[in-house]
Amino acid sequence: MSMSTPEMIETLDGIREMLRRSTEDALALDSKLAYVIIAAVSAVKDELDDRWERE
Repeated sequence: MSMSTPEMIETLDGIREMLRRSTEDALALDSKLAYVIIAAVSAVKDELDDRWERE
């Protein structure tokens, strides 16, 4: 899967917002939400790894 830079930024922004809301509301992360965060971070990391290898 290839992600553009704007897509990666949008993904990280969404993760930041989910974590901010969880922290401010003093709520534990739901396991489904945690899975979504892990999957999103993994996708961004994989894309950055691919870009690094191509350079």
